Amino acid sequence: MEKKLEVCFTIKPVWETISQIREDFQKVLKLKRVSNDILEKADVVCLELLENAVKYGVITPDCPDVKISFELEENTLKFFVSNGVMLGSRLQYLFHLIDKLKNSDDVESLYIQRLEEIAKHPKGGSQLGIYRVVYESGFGLSYNLDGQKLTVIAQKEVIREVI
Repeated sequence: MEKKLEVCFTIKPVWETISQIREDFQKVLKLKRVSNDILEKADVVCLELLENAVKYGVITPDCPDVKISFELEENTLKFFVSNGVMLGSRLQYLFHLIDKLKNSDDVESLYIQRLEEIAKHPKGGSQLGIYRVVYESGFGLSYNLDGQKLTVIAQKEVIREVI
């Protein structure tokens, strides 16, 4: 039985750091023999969650930086992305969206519906990243709010390659 692997980065919320963190996570996951399919899906998760944290996050006393970590234990891969947030309707919408996707029996229909909405009204934020994490990558999402610190958790069962 392998021990749990944990990797964590704390960054200032700036765009330039996202690609380096994605590369670093990929290197670690390759060393742990995670399948190429999961590597690609994990890259989408890392990109989308980090991008949202930088785009929508704010500096708060509870969370002045963006923190991303992942755990690989047995065959479960989890990403944790934390950032400061302002309480309000945007945050409530995120909670509603994650809950809706988590409780849906047909995530594909929700994803297609969102694409159709974007095609009809292309201006404004798409919020497509959360849909991509769940539909395209197959990760389940949950969240935790502690004061003004939001943590979004993405989780998936994974298969490792045998060598």
